[in-house]
Amino acid sequence: MGHTNWGIANVGISFIQPMWLVPVEPERWAPLEGRWYQLRGTGENDKEQELDPWQRHPPRLEPEPGGPVARLWELYDQGKIETDAMKRFELI
Repeated sequence: MGHTNWGIANVGISFIQPMWLVPVEPERWAPLEGRWYQLRGTGENDKEQELDPWQRHPPRLEPEPGGPVARLWELYDQGKIETDAMKRFELI
């Protein structure tokens, strides 16, 4: 049995608190991608594309297509709409 001083107690139900595993907000890991996720569908991500991600208002970065963050988002988005509990659990 292993022990750490940090951990995620509710990994099995990560759709309740996804921010620990999926960058869906800028407060934990991958903050620029997390902000991008929050702004999806608002039109804000289409603005200021010529600027450095840190100079945008608010700072944000589109994840690399097919990269790890994009893949996490894809799985998370699939899970949010999956009605079958077992299929949803498999996505986690």
